[in-house]
Amino acid sequence: MRRIGRVLVSLLTLSSLLFHARARAETSQEGFPPSGAAQKCMPGAKATLLRDPDVVTLEGRRLPSMVGRPLGEIRVVALRDDRIVPIPFQIDERKADGTLVYPFGPKATRDENPLFDENDLLLFMARDTGDRLSADSLAELGPDAQEIEVSDPLVAGSRAWAYVTTAAAERGLSPVRYVQYTYDEVRKIDNIDAQHYSIHFPWGEYYSDTFFVPVSSGGDGTNFIDRFKARGTFDLLLSLVSVRITEDRMGCRVLSYIAGPIRVVRHVGYWANIGLGIRSTSFEADITYYAAFMYAPLTMRVPVRMDLVFSHAYADIGTDYNRRAYGLMFINSNNPDGTIIDGRMSPQEQALDLSMDEWRLVTGPQCTVLRGRVPQCELTQQVEISLRYVDDYKLDDPPESEPGQIGHIYDRGDVTRLRPGLYKTEITLYMPPHFHLAELERYLNVERAPVEVLVRAAGACGRAALSKSTPVSR
Repeated sequence: MRRIGRVLVSLLTLSSLLFHARARAETSQEGFPPSGAAQKCMPGAKATLLRDPDVVTLEGRRLPSMVGRPLGEIRVVALRDDRIVPIPFQIDERKADGTLVYPFGPKATRDENPLFDENDLLLFMARDTGDRLSADSLAELGPDAQEIEVSDPLVAGSRAWAYVTTAAAERGLSPVRYVQYTYDEVRKIDNIDAQHYSIHFPWGEYYSDTFFVPVSSGGDGTNFIDRFKARGTFDLLLSLVSVRITEDRMGCRVLSYIAGPIRVVRHVGYWANIGLGIRSTSFEADITYYAAFMYAPLTMRVPVRMDLVFSHAYADIGTDYNRRAYGLMFINSNNPDGTIIDGRMSPQEQALDLSMDEWRLVTGPQCTVLRGRVPQCELTQQVEISLRYVDDYKLDDPPESEPGQIGHIYDRGDVTRLRPGLYKTEITLYMPPHFHLAELERYLNVERAPVEVLVRAAGACGRAALSKSTPVSR
């Protein structure tokens, strides 16, 4: 029974990351050292990169002059307005086996090597890069400085630069933080406050019940969701016995976490309360939050053929909004004209093309939430997915925080034919600030065409190996 329970909770959580869950990070120059404290330099070339909200992620092996250095000595700087200034960055340590180190939380972990090593990660925002330093100015950053060139593969000549060095330690750190995490076991608080969105998780619960976009990011600062819903129906013994799991019967505990200025990683454990006092085996996952988007990779092992355990198994996963969401528009790749969410199913809503989409979003004065394409993988080839849409304030769908279904957009995944195996997938949600549809491609290109990164040693003229940078949580 516990094995069946593990399958249930794995499927529900995997489905929620697959089928539902993306805010341009606006760097503030506030708090940078005053102009008198920053050295005035002449640029070698002007920055032309216009990518946003991409994150640059570098493994330590690409920064050989930093390997073996104490983490506190490393700085990332950029040339902005002819002055070298520190930019926000963070270093996420990894163990020898490649797993992340989570320095905070009830089950915090530590790296056996406290120095910067080859598999540690250094992250910063592409939009925080600047002009290129001249050869003379670069020499003043010291012989260990590494030049990072970030370019847009879609726009010829679009590039900008940042510099990793230990010679700038006296300049201090940038005070800018793109995401804050409040985790308090005594007061039972579990909140994410990113630059362009905020999420509240009821203590110990699998789902979130509060989500809003601040006025400064183009939202109205009010909670517009009922809750994120995860409902699974699993029939056994030729459908003579049916097990129904909802998000209320799923538990969640933050085991440990990373909290830096670029991202927060919540390392959580999930389980399902199956009934009759039986609790499934728990499993672990990382959910990562950046200034303008959240990212969830997931690995899941299915131990047995689903059709040998269940005669029918499916999960309904999506977001139900509340009455404060009235006026939002639902738009996706199959319905580019969109439809207004108002709690009443209009003829236009009833005629929506509900075949699976490449992208979808809800947008309006309250917020914009964008989900890109679910990556094609072995899992999606086996699971039959269909899109569902209900906008009827009179049609209850308990358990819920507010009666009725307001723009309830969800996916139904039929997992009956899922075979045993190890499955990996990911999903990204964007919360673009002050969004206009003309900006859609900018966000979709974060995954379609990641920024490219070159690393050079100080004074080097040759081009180092080219790589693409994607927002990973490894």
